[in-house]
Amino acid sequence: LISSENFTGTGHPVAGMLGNRGWEVVLEDRAFTSEMTALFREDTDLRFSDVTDLVKGGALPQVTAKPEKQDPNTRAALALAKGARKNRAIPSETGQVANASLLTSPEAMPGLTQLIRGARESLEIEHMSFPMSWNGAPGGKSPWVQEVLKAAKRGVNVRVLLNDERTFNPKDPELTANERTVAFLLEEARCNRLPLDARIVNVKKVGLTYIHNKGMIADDRRTLVSSINGTENSVTNNREVAVLLDSADAAAYYGKAFDYDWERSESNERPATVPCSPSVESWFELGGMFY
Repeated sequence: LISSENFTGTGHPVAGMLGNRGWEVVLEDRAFTSEMTALFREDTDLRFSDVTDLVKGGALPQVTAKPEKQDPNTRAALALAKGARKNRAIPSETGQVANASLLTSPEAMPGLTQLIRGARESLEIEHMSFPMSWNGAPGGKSPWVQEVLKAAKRGVNVRVLLNDERTFNPKDPELTANERTVAFLLEEARCNRLPLDARIVNVKKVGLTYIHNKGMIADDRRTLVSSINGTENSVTNNREVAVLLDSADAAAYYGKAFDYDWERSESNERPATVPCSPSVESWFELGGMFY
């Protein structure tokens, strides 16, 4: 089981209740399962002294668990839920996979880059967090966002759908990280006439608490089902797991889910435009702000 979702009330909600948008896949393949088993055994190896063996009498650290209702994500979900789901859940499907490749953070960026650079016709991205800036990257720029922009510049039809981070802090007057990314991509598309569109999800129209997904679809053939956020920490520090599926069946299934969210998130509102700059560099020189 590879999933973008946590095992919480919104990650896997009770039938009839609102939940997150996430993608999951169950693979039946001995070789892939062996890879996953080896990864699990390495992560649970007691020789690294970062795992406690409870069976052998290990003591858990003394921590005070907060009730789930104190989690800001859960509070946002409860505020939106208020009863039954208005939209039906997208039913699960089965299909054939020609090849499945395992990607894991903190070594995932080469595989993610290869996926984007390999796109020839189309690229769809649905992400919880896709910020413009990475402090540790060259020039402070997210290499992931840069690769997406490069794909559009070589003629790939790109659509980017990001989570509405205001579900967590609706009173924040500042632009959220995702809103900045969408504004930047739309401005690049306008100034350079790129086949690129970007939106913030409309959680009310889609019938979700928020997007928790971290998925991509390239050329209606290759699909990334993942727990890897677009943040620097998720890609370079965390243990995250993703699977790249070479499968027309998988791409068609997740593509329908993406289209469902995309079509209900169209907005007439667009960020205020600025004079077109000669390059992407000038935007970053302004510190990522529009004036």
